[in-house]
Amino acid sequence: MSAAWIVYALAVAVVLTLAALAAEQGARLARRAGRWVWALAMLLTVALPLLAPGPAPRPEPGSLAGPLANSAPAARPTLAAGGFQATPSLTPRAWLPERATQAGAIDLDAAARLAWPVASALALAALAGAAMALRRRQRQWRPARLAGADVLVSDDAGPAVVGVLRPRIVVPAWLLDAPPRRQALVLAHEQSHIDAGDQRLLAAVALLLVAMPWNLPLWFQLRRLRRAIEVDCDARVLAAGHPLADYGATLIDVGARGQRAHPPMPFLVAMAAPVPFLEQRLRLMTRRPAFWQRLLAPLLLLLSIDIGVAAARIAPPPAVAVAAATAPAGRAALAGYYQLGANRVAVVTVSAAGLTMKTNLEPAWPLLAESDDAYFVPGTDLRVRFDRAAATLTLSLSGAAADPAPRTDSAAVERADAYVAARIASGQPRAGGDVIVRRNVGARQLGQLHAADFTPGLLRQASALMPLQRHRNEAMGSVQQVDFDGVDRLGWDRYKVRYANGTLNWAIWLDADGRLAAATLAPPLR
Repeated sequence: MSAAWIVYALAVAVVLTLAALAAEQGARLARRAGRWVWALAMLLTVALPLLAPGPAPRPEPGSLAGPLANSAPAARPTLAAGGFQATPSLTPRAWLPERATQAGAIDLDAAARLAWPVASALALAALAGAAMALRRRQRQWRPARLAGADVLVSDDAGPAVVGVLRPRIVVPAWLLDAPPRRQALVLAHEQSHIDAGDQRLLAAVALLLVAMPWNLPLWFQLRRLRRAIEVDCDARVLAAGHPLADYGATLIDVGARGQRAHPPMPFLVAMAAPVPFLEQRLRLMTRRPAFWQRLLAPLLLLLSIDIGVAAARIAPPPAVAVAAATAPAGRAALAGYYQLGANRVAVVTVSAAGLTMKTNLEPAWPLLAESDDAYFVPGTDLRVRFDRAAATLTLSLSGAAADPAPRTDSAAVERADAYVAARIASGQPRAGGDVIVRRNVGARQLGQLHAADFTPGLLRQASALMPLQRHRNEAMGSVQQVDFDGVDRLGWDRYKVRYANGTLNWAIWLDADGRLAAATLAPPLR
């Protein structure tokens, strides 16, 4: 479970809530029970995220922005793969603030994994505490006979149903002096709850709340369920032949006296209700839907099904394999410095979940293990393979490998960082960059690329991504103009390319020989 998964679960809950609102309206117009709509919504709110078959813990094809990638401009340049800069996939993790996913930031995933069981334990303890408090109060209630039925009498609670497996009706003491007709209607209401099993339904959904106490839409669904239970009970009492006028007067009398069970319990059903909800119940009891309104009922139900299907189609975040807290033997041997190219050095360090790789001044990225020597960047199709014997690191993109990067020393990192700092300070483009961009960004097939403009590793990766390049360039049209736009904060040269059908911004990196070693779509410089 991760912070991204929690965001996903909340999104599912919100959409299911909208579906249930539509379904309940349809059920009311069709004069059908509405409580099962909310019970189902609560069950799916918990079950869908827990049972969703998340993507396998591997990179997602086509999620990197490179010279041939068919994707929107990346939000920022990030880790380079043989010259390509990886960008995160559009998964729930991308919905979180960027600073929360970078090295050195608060580990939201670890916080979520800790907070969830703590919150569930507190919710369960609160539920158990409330049940025990109610049980202690129940010892003070006295048994009695009311309108031919066995009840419990309380001075400050009821009318309500208490108990799950052996439900009992508790009534306030004032009801003993009420007219027999009023007593009969109160008992009819509470007995209807027992016959329908409403107390068992509320007990079941209380367990769903313990499972996800942090899910605020789930609490809203519970509130709607409790109201739907009362509305359904009203309908059953009236369907049994009790006069509407007498029953409505009884509800008003009970509500006016304001007798409530305390403390509140999710599986306790009480007849009294706040005035606004009582008014709503009275309106629903007296409403007679017009013919055209009844025709809306199936449409609302179909709409709710469509919305529910949309909830099921929300993509869960990628399943991420979490390593042990201590690094396995041999992982530390992979840490070190690797020369990716001229003035580009990857720094690999050990982390609790695997490894971390950082290139030049760019943000660090986590590497999760596929095997002892094979890793991947989660949310991308960037793979990293180590050769212990040759002391090299090889990056691959979409199955195309870059040139092996040999080990180097910390001095190489200092030289690379100094080079990037100088590039940023100069603000001037590398010679020939505009020509390379103009000759290659509009290519629609492999033969249109100028191979001499590329490093061998980048050319292999560009070939693998050519189908995506062709699709995008067919939509953008021919290249009309290429203008240098500055040097970004990572030292990459930025070019604004105007096509026949729009404009894209490219960031490129040239090696020491002036060949294209990296390229990616990028947002405009601010």
